[in-house]
Amino acid sequence: MKKKLLNFLWGLIIVGLNAYAPNRTTAGALTGSEDGLPLRGVSVVVKGTKMGTQTKAAGTYSIKV
Repeated sequence: MKKKLLNFLWGLIIVGLNAYAPNRTTAGALTGSEDGLPLRGVSVVVKGTKMGTQTKAAGTYSIKV
């Protein structure tokens, strides 16, 4: 009984920490490998999700994860 209660409490702690995890913003710039020029209008998508954005004219992007 004690072990089940302890496992349950650990589960609640883990779920609680994930629920209040802070959102982060990831930003970067994409450039071509051959000429080093910025890539504009390229889609950037978070793997395994539908969240995404496009690069701006300077090749930069910013996305919340």
